[in-house]
Amino acid sequence: MATVGVEQLAKIFRVSPRQVQKFADSEGMPRVSHGKYDPFLCMAWFIRRLHKIVCGCSGPCEGLRPFERNMANTRAERKMALAKVGDLADELADLSPDEIRKRVRAAVIETYEEFELAQEEK
Repeated sequence: MATVGVEQLAKIFRVSPRQVQKFADSEGMPRVSHGKYDPFLCMAWFIRRLHKIVCGCSGPCEGLRPFERNMANTRAERKMALAKVGDLADELADLSPDEIRKRVRAAVIETYEEFELAQEEK
């Protein structure tokens, strides 16, 4: 199996060579011998490490931590809500300012209520 040196692995991971050494010395990244690494084993280790950082699970994957999952869901719901309100633009082109205000206000209230219902279901 082909091995790579610290410099090559650092380029693959986009970290410093010193960080690669720290991964091996302190965090348990597999090493074939001093300064020699199996790139495939190290990439698998690095992916698990990044997954643990992002997900927070100890493996096998338990999914996102509740707070992070709720934040991701909230961001997605807000994005959908803003897109829905933004879709009104074509309908508002020929309306008076008062009618525009009424329609935007109604759309915002409807979106807010949908958002609140989604939060209650959680």
